[in-house]
Amino acid sequence: MPRHQHESLVLKTANYTATLADTVISCSGTFTVTLPTASGCAGREYVIKNTGTGVITVDANSTETIDGELTQTLNQWDAMMIVSNGTGWIII
Repeated sequence: MPRHQHESLVLKTANYTATLADTVISCSGTFTVTLPTASGCAGREYVIKNTGTGVITVDANSTETIDGELTQTLNQWDAMMIVSNGTGWIII
């Protein structure tokens, strides 16, 4: 898939809340990445990658879910591409 100029890569090593400016979040350590609300941003995508030896917890906003779960975890070298369906997040 071609990358567009508006897409951005951020490198994180501690708890982080994804912003609408983020596209790819590269993580190293053991911490939580919190997603913004899925409401009002249907079609919004994120790629989250664990490049370290820790465990990354991806946390949906409040009671929203990611594939029906409140959180998902990424072990070393795992990645997930998610998209908002307007009420929650789905892994694609």
